[in-house]
Amino acid sequence: MSERRTRPKAHQRTLTLATVGQLAGGQAEAIINAALRAALRDTEDRGADKKPRKVTIELELRKLGDSVSATAKAKTSLPPYLTDPTIGELTMNDRGQPEMQFSPVAPENPDQPALSGIEE
Repeated sequence: MSERRTRPKAHQRTLTLATVGQLAGGQAEAIINAALRAALRDTEDRGADKKPRKVTIELELRKLGDSVSATAKAKTSLPPYLTDPTIGELTMNDRGQPEMQFSPVAPENPDQPALSGIEE
């Protein structure tokens, strides 16, 4: 193990919470802000579901000889996009395979026909 310096060079920064955004020439700040924007957009768009949106910021530190490598990762966890349920009838095709038959104009009622003059 080589002797370590006790003082950083004038142009260097110490890695702290305040300097994380400066990693990779500022890319860390950009990806963290992008993840925050995505979570906030989804909260605004679908937040009535009252499910949490999460932003995870991960720092990976690896020893490289006498140096250290730092990589930042920002990840969002959003609730899945869901449709309202569509109710269908379970039928069998001519090969004996099950199929679902549904009404695209009335997803809650498979027996609801389309109104005349409206294309399906």
